[in-house]
Amino acid sequence: MRFSSLIYIVLGIYLGFCLIGCGDSKDSQKKQSTQEQTQESKAQGQDIARDSASVRELLGLQENSTAFYVLKGKVGDKEQVGYLSIWEDKKRDIDIESSIENIQNDPEKGRVVYLKQNSKDFPLMIAITLPNVWNEAMGDNEHFMSSLDAQKITFSKDEKGFLKVSGVWEEDNPRGDRLFWHQKSYFKGERFSFIQDDTLPLNEVTFAQGHYAHSIKKADKEVVSFESTYRKPIILPSYNHKLESHIVEKLNAQLADGAKDVPELQKQIQYLAKQDFKAYSQEKEQFNAEYAKMYSVEFIDSHIVSLQKFSYVYEGGAHGVHSTTMESYSLQNGERLSSKLEDLFLLDEKNKNTLLQMLTQKLETPEYKEKLFEETLPLKESPQTFFVTSQGIKFVWHIYEIAPYVYGDIELHIPYNDLKSFVNPSSPYAYLFGLK
Repeated sequence: MRFSSLIYIVLGIYLGFCLIGCGDSKDSQKKQSTQEQTQESKAQGQDIARDSASVRELLGLQENSTAFYVLKGKVGDKEQVGYLSIWEDKKRDIDIESSIENIQNDPEKGRVVYLKQNSKDFPLMIAITLPNVWNEAMGDNEHFMSSLDAQKITFSKDEKGFLKVSGVWEEDNPRGDRLFWHQKSYFKGERFSFIQDDTLPLNEVTFAQGHYAHSIKKADKEVVSFESTYRKPIILPSYNHKLESHIVEKLNAQLADGAKDVPELQKQIQYLAKQDFKAYSQEKEQFNAEYAKMYSVEFIDSHIVSLQKFSYVYEGGAHGVHSTTMESYSLQNGERLSSKLEDLFLLDEKNKNTLLQMLTQKLETPEYKEKLFEETLPLKESPQTFFVTSQGIKFVWHIYEIAPYVYGDIELHIPYNDLKSFVNPSSPYAYLFGLK
């Protein structure tokens, strides 16, 4: 599978796909409620944003970027934490040609494509995930995804400048599995209301993204293509007032190559992508190739920010290869934290065997066992990849490690309390298990 198809699968895993069906009476109630909220906000002198253009203006969303917010509020009558992502809906397979700034043609070298900087014509998409609500039926955290131009979600800011988001927990993603979401969602049709969580030192992260493409005509006149895509995070101090400036600088030195703002980071991304092409062009044999390195937020609290780094490589053949790894950073000192399992757990022989037995037992359920290689169970080695989440540890086995490619990564979620006996008390993650 090429990256151009795979990227939507990856975004689907992180952001989710959803659906909602409503009767005429419910629609009438929602419309009335929305109108009342709008009138109330206007009376309070707030700017209301409900479509792509007005949300861009309200948030100051920069071109070729994604905005992430940590929210607090309610879905229905239940208090919830929300992770909000807003991004440009660039239908990559279709719109590359219509989104280029210029094309440099060369009869020998092919062409170089630069994505244009002005992307204000692209519609915006929104996803809200509830990190504290695991939906067993979905096999993921509860979430929904929607186009902003559906005008079903209202954005505003309070007197302190913090983002407020409200609407109905409803799917409006044209490429999502609406029936699946409608059958599985816990909160379909519920009203939600969130505000940016100003109690956290880090409650907003911006991601700059860039894409570089080049095609080459070989001696035998065959044309091969190269593509490189990056999405990297940057912490903007103006949006995170409680995070000390020296910590912001330290985080950005590691995450954003020291960039001070989004345009500077985008220039660095373009340079990295061109360096990828330079290395590719020096290969003796050229072939269709795609590379990607993309970050997203996995978890944020008062102590740490944990990111997921998604990497993809396609170098000819039937399909590409992807992997995910965790990058976590302390919000107290800006240091990068270990992502090694042996630093999280005290894995002496006894603990290691007990952990393997626990993981084996979980994988022996029908949900997993039918996907695994016959020789996988019982497990002989601990997984090398894990993520910290709001609810526990997510163990990950990458493609081919314990299962065929067709099943993708195998993920296993274990609550913190079930793993408490293995934890190294000196681990920076020990507090998540109630040990600090």
